[in-house]
Amino acid sequence: MLEVPEDVEEMITLFHVTGAYIYVDPEGNPVDVVDVFSKLASARAHYESVGLGASYADPFIR
Repeated sequence: MLEVPEDVEEMITLFHVTGAYIYVDPEGNPVDVVDVFSKLASARAHYESVGLGASYADPFIR
């Protein structure tokens, strides 16, 4: 779990993620899950919205 204090103005971090992100509230209860499938859906929606077409993301997937 990463917890950033309120008084921190800037942080540089490198994450090597091998699974889903599970976002939690201050009590530790899960509030959202983001995985490779939701990231891909977001990328496709973005490429579609900027006129490149959703399939623009396909070459990045093996």
